[in-house]
Amino acid sequence: MKKILILLFVSVCLAGKAQLPEDSVIMTVAGKQVSLAEFEFIAKKNNEVDFSNEKALKEYIELFKNFKLKVAEAESLDIDKSGLFITELSGYEDQLRTSYLFDNKGEEEVIRALYDRAEEYIALSQIVIPVPIPKYLAKDTVEPYKQAMRIYERIKNGEDFDRVGKGLYEEYRNCRNSNDTTNVCPQVIYEDIPCFRIFQKSKVFEDKAYSMKVGEASLPIRSAEGYHLIKIKDRKKYPEVRRALYIGLAFENDSTPRTKEETGKLAEEIYQKALAGEDFSVLAQRYSSDKSNSDGVLPPIKPGELTKPLEEIVYSLSTPGEVSKPYMTEHGWHLFKLTEIIPNPSFENEKDEMRAIIQRDDRNFDLFNAFDERLKKEYTYTFYPEAYAELEKLAEDYFPGSNEFFDKAIDMKRTLAIIDGIDFPQAEFAYYMNRFPYSVKPYAGDFMKEVYALFVRDIVTTLEKKNMEAKHPEIPHLIREYRDGMLLFEISNLKVWSHPAEEQAALEKNWIKELNEKYPVKINRKLLKKLKNN
Repeated sequence: MKKILILLFVSVCLAGKAQLPEDSVIMTVAGKQVSLAEFEFIAKKNNEVDFSNEKALKEYIELFKNFKLKVAEAESLDIDKSGLFITELSGYEDQLRTSYLFDNKGEEEVIRALYDRAEEYIALSQIVIPVPIPKYLAKDTVEPYKQAMRIYERIKNGEDFDRVGKGLYEEYRNCRNSNDTTNVCPQVIYEDIPCFRIFQKSKVFEDKAYSMKVGEASLPIRSAEGYHLIKIKDRKKYPEVRRALYIGLAFENDSTPRTKEETGKLAEEIYQKALAGEDFSVLAQRYSSDKSNSDGVLPPIKPGELTKPLEEIVYSLSTPGEVSKPYMTEHGWHLFKLTEIIPNPSFENEKDEMRAIIQRDDRNFDLFNAFDERLKKEYTYTFYPEAYAELEKLAEDYFPGSNEFFDKAIDMKRTLAIIDGIDFPQAEFAYYMNRFPYSVKPYAGDFMKEVYALFVRDIVTTLEKKNMEAKHPEIPHLIREYRDGMLLFEISNLKVWSHPAEEQAALEKNWIKELNEKYPVKINRKLLKKLKNN
């Protein structure tokens, strides 16, 4: 950690200003040098000035000089020293530098892969054997894992996955509800998920589910919840969201029973009226047993939100305005009218929201992985697995990040990693982990692995910050351009734009004349001539 802080200190020290050599100064305005590099940067970025065209170059020099004179006037009024100005400029500078600490292409590939995955949904069941400890070591997982493997062997030997899961869950509930306080009740959770999509569970669960085939049952996999066994029942393309109107006819109307035949006859009459063009919402108000939505309007319908038979009916309707034939269930008769098919959002519309979700969960490592791997190569990252294994051994008895773990690891001096020629021993990582235990993983091994990835990321990112301007020489120009642009806006608003429109042209002309008389300007004609000839 000390080495990381030293690297940051060095990067700050190297950021000081220096007097420019005379042959790189294009002009001096109000005693301040303007570099040729800044002059060329702004010309190419904003105006695409043809330096070989004498007339165009002359016009640009005049515009640039007047721009710098206005900035000098703003500085003379201490506009650049106001708290709001400093805060906004600092925020921009932080945002700009941070933008160089990402691999945009790599990030987009991760988001695109998840977007493509979301085009499919999975029907699955799972059996979960929780690890009922907030933070646990490898030895705490032994019994839950053995229990999960016993269940897996039953399924492997031919028992039905869902029957096993339901039975074990029922046994657990009965055990918990019994009066025998001596009972040890092995916890088992069974869950049927008819429509599983991305972001609904942990990354490890999702990755496993989407890698499996229909009919396949998984070996136990571990997440923060415990051990999961997964059975894939179906995989389907995720359809467009539907909007529909609904009429439900219960077999009992206002506490008055009616036969299935009577209810069916009424459903057929309503269906024929709807086909004849009568307003479906009016029919719903008149006949539907569902008084919670008297006009029959349903919320947007997605897979998994209705019972399977009713969902199939809604998705069988392909044209807005189409009415389904009456369908009977144990609860009554049902009719739907499709009103709208909402296309699934495009990648461009979804990617920012998806990025925000990814950044909040354990997928963020995937998001930054391309950038981290590139920097590890650039700064010659070397990892020593034997030294890491010693820390893993220690994590069998003490949870990483805890004071107990740190007290044992502080004397461990073997090299864990070398980055950019700098040696990082085990103890330094232990110190980092104790000070920045930024992982919510409950299992000791997962916790340490995640914090180690953050440790390496912090080191290579710090090195990148130190070398940022050498690798990206446009950064100082962009900061200067933004700063001067803010000053130009404030001073122009004060001197010209706040006045009536018909006065502004004359005010601008007189102001430029005043500035040229007030502030000395020295233009390096020799350098300009050289620039024009190039």
